[in-house]
Amino acid sequence: MAESSVMVHTTTISASGDEPAEIEDSLVAAIDNRLITDAQISRDGSLSVSVANNVSVTFLPDPDYESWWIVGIDGFRVVCLPGGGLAEWDPEPRL
Repeated sequence: MAESSVMVHTTTISASGDEPAEIEDSLVAAIDNRLITDAQISRDGSLSVSVANNVSVTFLPDPDYESWWIVGIDGFRVVCLPGGGLAEWDPEPRL
């Protein structure tokens, strides 16, 4: 989930904006039902995701808000904190 600036780039689509509504159609068209081939988190808190067919999406950190987060199927969570710091939560051990 992202709640801050996002950049989308493909060979046919290039969009960016501070308001998710500005790029929602481009983002959906670019990544809808495509396999994630790579994901990396930069030191500044940016999350870059590559999906099939040469699509790249970058979620940028926000100075004032949690800009993006990822939740794994086992409950693992990573959140980009205000300013680009990261917080991680491991799932609770099962008894």
